[in-house]
Amino acid sequence: MTLNPSALAELRRAVAGLVAERALIDEGIAAIRRVLAHYDTAEFPQRVPLAAPADDQQPAKTDKYAGMTMREVVSVHLRAHPGWKAADVTRVLRLEGYSRAGATRFSHRVYNEIWRMERDGLVTKNEHGGFHLKE
Repeated sequence: MTLNPSALAELRRAVAGLVAERALIDEGIAAIRRVLAHYDTAEFPQRVPLAAPADDQQPAKTDKYAGMTMREVVSVHLRAHPGWKAADVTRVLRLEGYSRAGATRFSHRVYNEIWRMERDGLVTKNEHGGFHLKE
């Protein structure tokens, strides 16, 4: 069976998208397993509240990115996962508990930062909409 070049390109894009989704799913599974590992070994010393904690009791940003700018945080993920789209970076950051306060939606903040990085020549955008760090 012979496929034309556009069909081959579409199949390659589909594979790349599925690989990126699989990476996100694997990271999500790992995060859930870390949580479950705690409860599999603990005796449940307290009940888990159903309501969200008050603002003053909200967990702090993940320590993994303490002291880093949004650009640095985004760069960490683009370096580890070349070709990711802004939505992929946003999804992983949310899974890790990372957020920024402000009126702008978090997904827009991530995309805007990547756009600024592209404008400044730090990032290139591929034909599939994914981003790569220039190094």
